[in-house]
Amino acid sequence: MGQTASANSIVLQERRTRESLNIVVSDEVLDRLTSEPKMKEPEPEPEREPDPRAYHHVHFSDFAQIDNPAVADQESEFTKNKNYWKKRLEDLQEVHERIKQVLETEKDRGYKDVQVTLPQAEDEKGEKPCVDNLNEVADCYKTNSQEPLLCDKEVLNFVSCLRGKTMEKLNEKKEDA
Repeated sequence: MGQTASANSIVLQERRTRESLNIVVSDEVLDRLTSEPKMKEPEPEPEREPDPRAYHHVHFSDFAQIDNPAVADQESEFTKNKNYWKKRLEDLQEVHERIKQVLETEKDRGYKDVQVTLPQAEDEKGEKPCVDNLNEVADCYKTNSQEPLLCDKEVLNFVSCLRGKTMEKLNEKKEDA
């Protein structure tokens, strides 16, 4: 305990002496400190030949000549990884092309099926099927624009007419085949 008290008093004494410390400087030194510094031009150093023992220029090609098994392993792993992802990308592109071809053939097949099964907008005589029923639906929607569900009977009649015409078309095509 006694040591810490005496150590604290020493620190306090040092602080007091620092605060009251005066520095005496001669006039010549004061003039040098307050005047603008005069910069001298540095003298160019004479060119010296570099000491070949001091350093050596190393080019990247120098490293390629070094036989380092760790570098060779890393390069082979890099090449394997690159080839793996290249093959994987090619496989994915091939799968994508096959899927695209399947989708196109299915779309074409579906289009042909629709052309065969649905009745044409006009029959052989140039008349549209179920025109009367269509007009009834349109009139009903006009009169009941706020309550279109009241036109359910007209819509059902129109749908059944279209189904009947479709079945007639299919039967005609079966008989022709």
